[in-house]
Amino acid sequence: MNAKQKLEAQVKQQSKAIRNRVSDTYQDVDHSVGTNLVRVHPVKTGMNHALAPFIANIAVYLGTLIGALLLYGTYAKFVPIVGRFKSFAFLETAAILLSIIGSLFTSWSITGFMGLGGSQFANLWLNHGLEIFGSLNFNLILVLLLGQIGTALNIFLTMIQVVSGAGMIPLVTLNSFFKGAHYISPMFYSIQADFNIMFGGSQAGMYLGQLVLLALGILIVNIVIVTFRKHQPILDFHQLS
Repeated sequence: MNAKQKLEAQVKQQSKAIRNRVSDTYQDVDHSVGTNLVRVHPVKTGMNHALAPFIANIAVYLGTLIGALLLYGTYAKFVPIVGRFKSFAFLETAAILLSIIGSLFTSWSITGFMGLGGSQFANLWLNHGLEIFGSLNFNLILVLLLGQIGTALNIFLTMIQVVSGAGMIPLVTLNSFFKGAHYISPMFYSIQADFNIMFGGSQAGMYLGQLVLLALGILIVNIVIVTFRKHQPILDFHQLS
């Protein structure tokens, strides 16, 4: 055996010895740390539970998308008769009544399907009432500005809210566009409040407060639009047929 072969043999022996020492030293490391997960607000197994806040809120929001269009049609027809401010007051009164009644049936359905309690029902009623009122006015912004054609743009905004609402994907994982969009999304605050109401949490009040502020801000925007837009365009579908 020449010198080169002897050197290679020594290197192999030393490498083997080092690996053995390392193995002996760290053989218990993989068992040295244990984990004990404590779920503070557990969600029942099943996508029907995990996605319940998202599904409930998107269903309500889609209803307000159509509701805003119908309310606008009535508003525009009454403007020449009673004036735009009185007609807008009637519109908002109808929106409030729809919010109270619509959220009552929505909350009753959620409570029954998920086996929730009376206090949760009351909070869900409040949350979805605010969501319906805020969403109706949110969808009215473009409709008051552009007429019925604004509904097409509202559909695009709905798709943005589906993502920025953070019902399926956590907010921290979204890109900067959707993180910015969630601030003006009624669906986001309602979804997050639903998570806290349905599964437990201490932030339901915070989200409900933010939803109230957002709804008031949207209402003020609509009042400004009504003040400066004196003519309300409305399509005559008989002429299109």
